[in-house]
Amino acid sequence: MSLTLREIWQFAWLRWGVAWLLFVLLASTLGPFGTFELMPLGPRLGYWALVLGLSMGLEALRRLLGGWDWAWQWRLASHLPYAAVLGVMIVWINKICFGVAASWAAFGFLFSVILIVALGVEGILLLLSSGPTAVQNAPQPEPRTDDWLMGRLAVEKRGALVRLEAQDHYTLVVTEAGQELLLLRFGDVVERLGSGAGQRVHRSHWVAKGAVRHARSQNGRDMLLMADESEVPVSRSFRAAAKQAGLI
Repeated sequence: MSLTLREIWQFAWLRWGVAWLLFVLLASTLGPFGTFELMPLGPRLGYWALVLGLSMGLEALRRLLGGWDWAWQWRLASHLPYAAVLGVMIVWINKICFGVAASWAAFGFLFSVILIVALGVEGILLLLSSGPTAVQNAPQPEPRTDDWLMGRLAVEKRGALVRLEAQDHYTLVVTEAGQELLLLRFGDVVERLGSGAGQRVHRSHWVAKGAVRHARSQNGRDMLLMADESEVPVSRSFRAAAKQAGLI
């Protein structure tokens, strides 16, 4: 399992690295914001490599802190500190590279541009991820099943669902036949499964009700022993719901 996770992390960083390189080459070629006129190619490459590296690094940090799995309001709001921090960084980079005075006007311009672009991209992602689901569910509120989820697993891994676990923007799906990582947002999977089949007991964990063997308390912390012999923590924020569902 650790090997699989390691390979996925390497693949994710590889994708980000390739995207960074492509953006750097594109920005260096086009020279937006006057950089084409102000800088020869070499320094221009270095400038955009630094700016885009910081931008993508902050975005990766935002996602690691949970920005990819928050409610849409918080996903949009999280771009405010992102734009502020990146704006300050670019103001000082411009001061060093171009001798432009660090001013509130320069910061305000950069903050606005960064925020508009970030919110635009986030808005498109939200529409793409939520639009089809809303249209599908509106006409016929049928009971939700895990058939769609099983269809994404390898045939030999399909079986009774035991638990789900968030792994960055992947979801670990554990069944009685095995486990597999899927490139699906944990929050989306939990929402689509509904409350009938199981219960979310932690920010990163969901359990099937029939797969819980027993519960125990350790140092004031509730733990669930699952059918796959793993232990799943119950966080305080989800404890009341887990207790109401009869899991503890």
